Amino acid sequence: MKRFNLKRLWCAVTISATCFSAATAEDQLLVIGDATWGEWSLDKSSVMVQSKENPDVFTYTGFLTADKEFKFLTEAQWGKNEYRNGAQDAASNPYILGAGKLQKNGDDNKFKVAASANYTIVCNLADMTISVDMAQYQEAPVLHNVLYLVGDATPGGWSLGESIPLTQSDSNPFSFSGYATLKKSGTFKIATNCHADYGQKFFFRDSNDSGKLTEDATDDRQWRVDADGYYLVTADIKDNTISITPATPQAETEKRLCWYEPATAQQNEEITLYFNAAAGNRGLEGFNGEIFITSGIITADNDDMSGLAHMIGPDGTTPRGQYTMTRSSDNPDLYYIKLVPETYYVAAGNKIKMLGMRFASADGSKIATDADGGLIYVPFKTNTGVMWYHPEKATLADKITLRFDATMGNAALRGFDKGVYVHAGVITDDSTGDSDWKHSTGWLDNDARYSMTRSTVDPDQYMITLIPNEFFNLDGSENVLKMAFVPRSSNGSRTARNENGSDITVEFINGRISSEKTPLGSVTSWSREPSGLLITAENGTMSLTPYKGSSIKVLTRINGDDTPERQSITVSGDLSSDFTIEEKDGYVSIVNGSTTASVDMTNCHISFYNGSELALREKEGLDNSSLPRSISFEGMGDRAFYGGGYNGQRIDHDGQTLVMNNTQTGGWESTWGAPHNICVPFIVSTSGYGILFDDHYRNAKISPSSEGTTYSSSSPTPVSYFFVGSNDGTMESVMENYTLLTGRQELPPYWALGYMTSRYGYHSRSEAENVISSLKKAALPVDAIVFDLYWQGEGNSGMGNLDWYAPNWNNPREMMTNFNNMGVKTICITEPFFTSASSNYSILKERGFFADDDVSGMEWLGASPVGLIDASNPAAMDWMWQFYKARTEEGVAGWWLDLGEPERHDADSKHMGGSVGQVHNEFGDLWTSRVYRGFKEDFPEVRPFLMPRAGTAGMQRYSTFPWTGDIKRSWEGLQAQIPALVSAGMSGIGYMGSDVGGFAASSTDANLYLRWIQMAMFSPMMRTHSTFNPEPYLDCYSEVLPYVRDFLNLRYSFLPYTYSAAWENASKGTPLARPINFHDTEDAAPSPADCKDQYLWGRDIMVAPVVTNTYSRSITFPQGTWVDLNDMQTSYAGGTTINYNAPLDKLPYFGRKGSFITRFSQKEYTNTGDIDNSKLTVIYLPDENAGEVVSTVFEDNRVSTNTLEKNEYQTLSFCGRNSASESVIEISHKGSYAGMPSAREFTFVIPGYGKSAQKVVSGTLEFMKAATREEFDKSDVPVYYTDDSNCLLLKTTIKSSDKASISITHDASGIAETIVSDGSHLSYCHETGSVEYSANAIRDAEFTLSSPTGACFIKKCGLPADGSSHRFPLGNLQAGIYIGSLTWISASGHKTSRSIKILVH
Repeated sequence: MKRFNLKRLWCAVTISATCFSAATAEDQLLVIGDATWGEWSLDKSSVMVQSKENPDVFTYTGFLTADKEFKFLTEAQWGKNEYRNGAQDAASNPYILGAGKLQKNGDDNKFKVAASANYTIVCNLADMTISVDMAQYQEAPVLHNVLYLVGDATPGGWSLGESIPLTQSDSNPFSFSGYATLKKSGTFKIATNCHADYGQKFFFRDSNDSGKLTEDATDDRQWRVDADGYYLVTADIKDNTISITPATPQAETEKRLCWYEPATAQQNEEITLYFNAAAGNRGLEGFNGEIFITSGIITADNDDMSGLAHMIGPDGTTPRGQYTMTRSSDNPDLYYIKLVPETYYVAAGNKIKMLGMRFASADGSKIATDADGGLIYVPFKTNTGVMWYHPEKATLADKITLRFDATMGNAALRGFDKGVYVHAGVITDDSTGDSDWKHSTGWLDNDARYSMTRSTVDPDQYMITLIPNEFFNLDGSENVLKMAFVPRSSNGSRTARNENGSDITVEFINGRISSEKTPLGSVTSWSREPSGLLITAENGTMSLTPYKGSSIKVLTRINGDDTPERQSITVSGDLSSDFTIEEKDGYVSIVNGSTTASVDMTNCHISFYNGSELALREKEGLDNSSLPRSISFEGMGDRAFYGGGYNGQRIDHDGQTLVMNNTQTGGWESTWGAPHNICVPFIVSTSGYGILFDDHYRNAKISPSSEGTTYSSSSPTPVSYFFVGSNDGTMESVMENYTLLTGRQELPPYWALGYMTSRYGYHSRSEAENVISSLKKAALPVDAIVFDLYWQGEGNSGMGNLDWYAPNWNNPREMMTNFNNMGVKTICITEPFFTSASSNYSILKERGFFADDDVSGMEWLGASPVGLIDASNPAAMDWMWQFYKARTEEGVAGWWLDLGEPERHDADSKHMGGSVGQVHNEFGDLWTSRVYRGFKEDFPEVRPFLMPRAGTAGMQRYSTFPWTGDIKRSWEGLQAQIPALVSAGMSGIGYMGSDVGGFAASSTDANLYLRWIQMAMFSPMMRTHSTFNPEPYLDCYSEVLPYVRDFLNLRYSFLPYTYSAAWENASKGTPLARPINFHDTEDAAPSPADCKDQYLWGRDIMVAPVVTNTYSRSITFPQGTWVDLNDMQTSYAGGTTINYNAPLDKLPYFGRKGSFITRFSQKEYTNTGDIDNSKLTVIYLPDENAGEVVSTVFEDNRVSTNTLEKNEYQTLSFCGRNSASESVIEISHKGSYAGMPSAREFTFVIPGYGKSAQKVVSGTLEFMKAATREEFDKSDVPVYYTDDSNCLLLKTTIKSSDKASISITHDASGIAETIVSDGSHLSYCHETGSVEYSANAIRDAEFTLSSPTGACFIKKCGLPADGSSHRFPLGNLQAGIYIGSLTWISASGHKTSRSIKILVH
């Protein structure tokens, strides 16, 4: 056999098992392509090995297939930096053997080899060179250069990025080995790529032999160890063998000076303390006489190391046996003594941090110390933990010693014999949690100040001395709650963390800078001011300022505090002058609209009332006297809280904490609880009030709770809040008042309600034109195409050019004109980041317009440095607007404002408008507002379309169409969209969209894609977008394309209904998407408050998309009665829960009884500009309980920017009334606009009519009765028809200036309403006077016939309920209204009932 010698500089190579950024070109490099074993699968890309001596050099030896392609990725994702073939003739000659050139991004030219073999590839990213040479070993294909242990038995758990590398043997390319600390409570398996996801190749335990491994993934078989410990794991993937043997860490073979066992002992338990005379200063090495120990302890009282406490030793009074060491029989230089620390040192009540000692001969002539001649200190592990510091009393300005025990936590550095560095940061009030570090040191920064010193007492103990303020570059204004650490090896391949894999945190006891709270105290005087009520109290002042819309602002100040209040970017509403103030019964109250705020004069606490109903009461109220600033309210028993921005986990925030930190979260799903890109400090209670915290300081926290809501903020300026009242106790009124306070979104561009196509990204004009052509050929409607990054440049480094990249986009004005002629608008992306490769970087830097000219973490853009423009600098934003203006004049119809959280926002950024903490959450709105103002000033006749990824309260008034960020293509990604959509709507953001189909993706799922399309059908913005295959016409979606086409056309058909909801949003602030309990009334059982997979679209449509990979789903209906719009013969009562059959081609959606739902009559669509709006189909769903049914449809010219202000629009109102002998539909028109249809053809659809229509008339005009549906459809005269499903159809033409009334005369025969659910059925036939029913019960059913007031007339028990249909007569009934109810016990043991209304004439 040939010796395996791949000549890969193996001795200079180390494996990086973590995925942090380094100060090198790239952190990792992966080989991918169909020339490799994993082909083009991201998860099966091959890891290259990074050189230890030169981190810019990566090596891989493996099998390549001839004439196939390969290239190199920096992450297991598309759209990130890539290294490709950089040869001049790469396009025509991609073959390589020997030396070659690399290029970063650019033309997607790959490499090929001419012969299939094992090759050694070496990439040098510093000089952009590559060598590809045949390896010496050719006996079998080599696939992997490194393997990884992953699992909860390892310190890194199931995080692939924290997996433990197994190094390839120099002599056997199929043998891999490595050391690992393993836990018996967990399991592990072997991975092939620490940078990929779980779709990669794994090795598993063989089902028959735990000493064997296999690629068979059946049952996901994993390995276990019998005991916690340190192990050597060796795997041979050719022989399929594995060995797992106990090992001793290298450091434990070295000589420790002093330690105790067991290491897990508590201070009140016995330990054995060992002394190794052959270590330290070796003062007692080889000594044969008695050895005494003099020792004491370190506690919080003396941890300044000023001396030992509770000392014991040869002092003349202590018995000799208590300080005499015993020599080990196995080692003459090893001594021990047994003791219980708490009693030995008489230390009860003291927490022992360290034992301190020295050893001496009996006569004192020989002394053993540490290697430096000092006392020997041994940390008491169970009291100190993995890391700790002393002295405890130190402040942030004092010097502290930080200690680290490598044997604790995940023990990843146990026995490590090389340099250890500490990666560090702080956890402040601004942090969202222990993983949200502030002022962190650079990862893999090996500056001497981050180097830890190894203890001479125990090589697994380390320490570092620092002053927190200096070490972390603190500015003195922050509360430091904890210090956070990750000790690591120099290259980051070993990282120490807690046992569960979390970062190590140490509470900093004196890290708070805040003072004690000072309450306002009692009221000493009050006065009416032009701006409202001003209260003077013992210790400060309180102002209550009324705003139009029943809102009141509350601001407090402590005496002596003249800090200016930060200017609000949220509130745009007008002050109210129509308010009253009175003092009565110990309260001073201000009344504004329907809201009353009553201040308790004994303590300045406020109670808020909607009318006479108590809505909210302060607990401790608003405290601006200390940091963090805080607000607290009493518990009011609220059923739910909504708003707070968008959230993918839930819509009800009761009992949760919302952290206000706009954050980019790539590839997120419904399982992610972190803040997302749009955080809004506003919550709405189901009890009919809202609270707006007018503060955007980063990481402020809202904790809504039925037991008492709280707010905290580290803002350096005083904070205020607004109580937003309700005029009628409803959430709808709260939203109306909130948007009156913060602004309402104007009517959208009509085309924005159509379908948009987008991807990351279209690279050229020809590609974009082919996309539109393909959509047209597939008969799919489309209204816009969206251009991601590459309109500005060849690759990512073009970010910041803000102009068309001419080589790929010739004559863009002509292209956009052509698109516009086809009804397709153009939207382009912009970002606040500018690469140094862009044409604008140097200009911005020279003018001082950057907040940061070298932003960290932006390496993916392929150019360094990268600058962040200062959105708080008006001059910088004015400069940027000139580019928006120029491109808009060329034909761009809308703007995508991406990365505006900002995505990366370094702590050293300098903003004109304040600190990073103050500006961060404001950044998106500051940017968006300037672009919006530019449109109003320079394009006043254009309805703006701005698509920001980030923003906060008030962003809606800038005509924003945001989306839910970089969501993962997964079922969990889809499941996040309904909570996000509803939460955004209840935050005032009416037009939330998503990357339909999922953004972060490397594969396709046609079923998931279709279900996402269905969900987006009833959403404000519908835009497919992804890194991979987003367009619906692609072959991967061919099986569902007909359904996609149907649902896109259905979206367009419902635009009259949707546009009317948009009018409602523009005029009242009512969200388009609403929680299902939004319109609840108090006269019925409340609807579910936290329904996160159903929502209301407008008032009268409830949507229940299928968001799991199934073909049915459970649906719970809100208050009211709901008609299945897929099968209008069936309706469901509120409170009913059913299992609904939903094959792939069906979206469950329902219409509210008591409504008119209007659609276009057109069946197929091309774009919103090509719709016949003179033909409408109106679904009339009468509600016998409601009496009169009224609905309104809004129409205008769809382009004017002042439609509402000038009353240039028309409303179509429908009013329906029913009696025993007649149904009447009244149609009225109000207003007009230029270009409206002179008349409209209306087709009314009345499902489940249940009566025999004798005559239909409109005034003196009688409708013709059609014999068939075909005759009905073809008729040009007023006509009606009743189909086989008992659906009454009416068709007539009405002038747009007329009022009309349609009267339907009918008899009382027919079938009463049918209610079907869970296989049950209940109906009444007037002709036979009998009840027909079916139910499946575990015992007989019961029927009662009662009056609407509850008087029982008939009761039948013992009715069979076997699932089949049964009938029984009711006999002769007097004229009147009756309620028939069927009750039974279902198979699940639940009591179930169905009711119908019976009208007898």
